[in-house]
Amino acid sequence: MFKIQNFKSDFKDVILLLIFSLVALFTRSFIGISFSNFRIGEWLILTSLFVSFAGSIIYYKKYQFAKYHLYLILSFFVLVFLFSDSSFLNSYVYKSSSYIWSIGFMYIGIYFAANQPRLYFLYPLIMLPFLHYLFSTGNYPNIVIEYFQNFSDKFQYPKASDILIVLISVNLILKNIITKKSYIYLFSFTTALFIPLLAYKSRGAALALVIFLVIEVLINFKYIISYKKILLSSLFIFSLVFSFSSLRIASNYNLIEIEEEVIVSYQDVTGSVTEIITQKETLQTFFSFYIENGRLASNDPTTNWRLDIWQDVYYGLKEESKLLKGYGYLEIIPVMLDPSAPGRLGKDGLNENVHNIFFTVLSRGGFLHLFIYILFFKSLFLKKFTNFNLNTLPLVIPAYVNSFFDIGLDGVQFPFVFFFTLGYIISASKQK
Repeated sequence: MFKIQNFKSDFKDVILLLIFSLVALFTRSFIGISFSNFRIGEWLILTSLFVSFAGSIIYYKKYQFAKYHLYLILSFFVLVFLFSDSSFLNSYVYKSSSYIWSIGFMYIGIYFAANQPRLYFLYPLIMLPFLHYLFSTGNYPNIVIEYFQNFSDKFQYPKASDILIVLISVNLILKNIITKKSYIYLFSFTTALFIPLLAYKSRGAALALVIFLVIEVLINFKYIISYKKILLSSLFIFSLVFSFSSLRIASNYNLIEIEEEVIVSYQDVTGSVTEIITQKETLQTFFSFYIENGRLASNDPTTNWRLDIWQDVYYGLKEESKLLKGYGYLEIIPVMLDPSAPGRLGKDGLNENVHNIFFTVLSRGGFLHLFIYILFFKSLFLKKFTNFNLNTLPLVIPAYVNSFFDIGLDGVQFPFVFFFTLGYIISASKQK
């Protein structure tokens, strides 16, 4: 018999999953759509701000991370009070501290899993990574592009970091509802499909995906080697899909010409992989570091650009005796406006991020604030290697590795997908 209570519960689940799917698939373009004079991304952060207060208090005793999240919130108010004459109504203060409030998405994920959504609501999520792959290999629908150009403040193709977190999140959410055998095949297929794409788009994202692959293999190692059929099948799937994807990426981006033959040769595949790696000078970058004038530098321009910013953050704080308390939240981090290093604000002049979550936290709140943040980060999984912590490792470590090189957790879409998934995994694991 139909029950109103079940309908309300299902409706909330569908709405949450719809929002999750739209943010995960269309990333920056979707959150830039305006609604009642505010962008969707701003509404999400505002919602997360309120949820942060409620969640950290409600779960203070149940989860250790909630305690450290509350400490982060309290330290934020202390810093604002000290630096801005209690200017708590300045909207920029909350924009520059979004890395604190976006943690609130985790409590939404906890609530969602605790509400025990019907499993068939979750299965369509498998389409998200495959749609990303199609969109990123030359099949982005023109009608969607035109829509965002008309109604969003910015159209942007999904970044490698956004694709990465969607791929990992979907895998780990489905891991909780499908058989282990099915998950091994899914995990083998999707990682093989995306490694070539991310290797072409971003070294940091590719490294994070490889780390995810290694962690998942280690976690499931005993199961995989116990069933030779699954081991051989997953290796075959991985090899086949990796070869296909390498050829597709190399040919689509004109990195290599593939002759039209019925049988693709081994040389075609190895040539594609080599060209993808060479395109980003991946191997050279790892050996490109050197010391000059007491500073760490790199021959790779992108890597050197980031190293320069991070070191300027540290030395700038040191020179102004702000290593303990940071710059606060009222203005852009000063090194991003350095006239001697033009271009840090990006081509559109809107980039304010130092492309490293830990240096962001350090610059805003100093070492004391960073120490609390690291305790929060540590509390996510480094207690005892229980089932709970093993489930969070393959999500948390790759996400933070990627955010060490990119804006990741400084944005909106990446932390929304990441923390929602983290909350879901935590809550689902506790129920097992």
